Amino acid sequence: MIAWGMADAALGLRPVAHAFALDFVPLAEVRCDLVVPADLLDDPRIQIILDVLQSRGFRDELSLLPGYSQNKTGATIAAF
Repeated sequence: MIAWGMADAALGLRPVAHAFALDFVPLAEVRCDLVVPADLLDDPRIQIILDVLQSRGFRDELSLLPGYSQNKTGATIAAF
């Protein structure tokens, strides 16, 4: 809407604003966690996801996106 002159401001993501050559003012930082029940941690499908999240290649790609931090990507923050 902003790119077409239909609005002066809107909520959105930095990569989208960047793709449309728009200015971006961050309002907050949001952390997104993947929660996996302990009884599913040994599931091969879950292991594939965790392996990708913990890989250097994925974190390197993520760091190329404007506004995304890969500092805690793939880290286990709690176990129950």
